[in-house]
Amino acid sequence: VGPSCNVPETFSYRWNFVSLPAGSNPQHGSFTAENFWFTPDVAAALGGYTLAVTPTDSSGTMGQTVDYQVPAIDQCGGYAPVAQILGYDATTGTSITTGASVAQNDVVQFNAFDYDPVTGQLTTNASYDLDITGCTGIDEQLSAQWQIFSVPEGSNVSLRPSDTVSDPYFRLNQVGTYVVRLQVTDSTGLTSDWAEFTVNAT
Repeated sequence: VGPSCNVPETFSYRWNFVSLPAGSNPQHGSFTAENFWFTPDVAAALGGYTLAVTPTDSSGTMGQTVDYQVPAIDQCGGYAPVAQILGYDATTGTSITTGASVAQNDVVQFNAFDYDPVTGQLTTNASYDLDITGCTGIDEQLSAQWQIFSVPEGSNVSLRPSDTVSDPYFRLNQVGTYVVRLQVTDSTGLTSDWAEFTVNAT
């Protein structure tokens, strides 16, 4: 094929990865397709993913191999959530921080999430996921798993209405220290570390 030739030819292609980031094993299309695709699975700077393609014409003549460096790949879509707990003394109507002293028989409530009242968007004041708060176009949902980690001797409190709602509560029925834990999971299955909140009933 050329300006002075009129020989019809077809082309085949051979793709390969020149370099991959450590730990990457991406899904990809056929290495012999005209249009090659792959899904980055590890965050990487420019050059972390480098592709090469070599064309061959129908007479068997190989063309020049061309490398292509994929632009930087951020971690959007791969962030694990961060668990943080907001506390509230429902009896007095005041916010509390971990380690606070609260009167015995007060009802304390805990919140896993906080939302901007104007935009309705998740904030980082409580639990959050950077895929939601810091990335564009990623639709992930977060779920909460609570547990009462420790209670004073003689207490038999439980989280109401359940240990999977976003804002459970219980009554401090004994003097002493109560420790509540929270773990958050996103809809891709990534989980946070456990967060703890301590309340001292006096």
